[in-house]
Amino acid sequence: MNARLAAGLVLLIGAAPASAQRVSAGVQLAGAEYAEQGASLRFAGAGGSGYLAFGWRRFGLSFAATHLAMQPSEASDVAEPFDITQTDIRFRVRATELVSVEAGFVHRDIQPLHAAQSMAATRLGAVLNFPLAVGSDVAVRASYLGGGKFSGGGSAPFGVEVGLGANYAPWSERVRITGDLEFQRLDRRITSGTELLQAPIQNSIARIGIQLAY
Repeated sequence: MNARLAAGLVLLIGAAPASAQRVSAGVQLAGAEYAEQGASLRFAGAGGSGYLAFGWRRFGLSFAATHLAMQPSEASDVAEPFDITQTDIRFRVRATELVSVEAGFVHRDIQPLHAAQSMAATRLGAVLNFPLAVGSDVAVRASYLGGGKFSGGGSAPFGVEVGLGANYAPWSERVRITGDLEFQRLDRRITSGTELLQAPIQNSIARIGIQLAY
């Protein structure tokens, strides 16, 4: 079924006028901060990120992956270094010249597993895109993160993601400098005996890199 769907998408895109198609790929350097349970557990780290995006008429689909090596911000007997691998899938539909609606999925894998919370959630939100020049723009987005699942259990009735991104084409429309800042917070709750405890998780990632667009 997945193979048939992929083949159908390829045929559909191939049948569209070339001017309606957009393909872009990029690599970025990333820096991040991660916190659990408020100020109890804080980490900072860096790594790399890459993404691939397809556009057709009013529709867009993107895949991104970020890998980060995190270290405790302060010396701690309970915190230890870990790696984050975050995967993002986004599907967008342009509603107006400036506004798009977005749905997708985010998955964050932690290794070693016990060092922090692996999680998965769905996203639903909107994107405001402001063109500046040919190949250059600024985008602001906000999404609700729902259905959160965590490796250590618990639930998150409310989650939010906000982001700011920019593309700049100083030499050619096909070669762009990119940057973005993303913040996520999930109001995780866990049950200890008969008591409901707050264990929020928040994560921020800044990225800068280069993109090739066709």
